[in-house]
Amino acid sequence: MNSSRIVALLGRPDSDGGVAAMLDAHGLRWRPELDDEDRDKFTDWFAIADQGIEFGFMDEAYLRARDPSLRRRLPLIFHEVIFYDRHPRIRPYLGALPYGLAFENDRATK
Repeated sequence: MNSSRIVALLGRPDSDGGVAAMLDAHGLRWRPELDDEDRDKFTDWFAIADQGIEFGFMDEAYLRARDPSLRRRLPLIFHEVIFYDRHPRIRPYLGALPYGLAFENDRATK
């Protein structure tokens, strides 16, 4: 799945068919879930070191600053994706970046 399609899924719940297809396309057979042992943790991360990508999911109530009593009751939201370039334990992402970005860009690039 290309980076533009991945970015288009941001903000969707983990139960969304497109999010499930994205995880499947990257070889992930498990699904996001919160750690029952750490009740103060509201995120789940999937780093795929050999593909240079990481997916982040966050509890919807926590992400949207809703009533704390709703935490761990609402879906997890696909809220972040990281495309790696240089990391000591993760290979570089080899696909094209979204929005015409390139790893060579800097803050002065227009």
